Amino acid sequence: MKKTTLHKNPLKFENPIRIDEINPDKTLTSLGHGPNKTFVDYGCGTGIISKYAASRPNSKVFALDIDPNMLSHVEDKIKALGLTNITHHLLDLGDGGKDLSYLPTDADTMLLVTVYHEIKDLALFFKHVKHMMKPNGSIGIIEFHKKDSPMGPPANHRLDPKLIINDFNSHQYTLRKEVNLGENLYLLIFN
Repeated sequence: MKKTTLHKNPLKFENPIRIDEINPDKTLTSLGHGPNKTFVDYGCGTGIISKYAASRPNSKVFALDIDPNMLSHVEDKIKALGLTNITHHLLDLGDGGKDLSYLPTDADTMLLVTVYHEIKDLALFFKHVKHMMKPNGSIGIIEFHKKDSPMGPPANHRLDPKLIINDFNSHQYTLRKEVNLGENLYLLIFN
């Protein structure tokens, strides 16, 4: 089977400036991810956030992406760092969510880093969320400010936080916290 690459430059996700602004340890702590917790990195990319999440003692991490090339980067990180608590899976978006068996059902926390603006089927996304998350689990969304900034897509491809909040509210999730991460990014946390 030929691998499909959806990102022309996947290593852009490893840009130190981007990682500093995301501040993975602080973001994961704000989200409530810690020891003995199950974490989902939805749209995991190269696995940067998964790597940080896996550093919590006795945690379980599920790295999910639609791009097999991205998952090969995750697999390389798992091997290079000797991580035993990360499971990675290709997100199957083609069956309308009929087969959810490969997804966890006990996630305490989930994070999407610059992924939400790319989701084409929100009904399927929220079906995944409902299947994976424990009641009162925390879901974090990091997105680009709705203005031009040094990194990220053009402003017209970015989402106003109010739109995301409305989407989550309509699926019975409540905004717990909104954080300006820096010049490029913001974080929304829902329960």
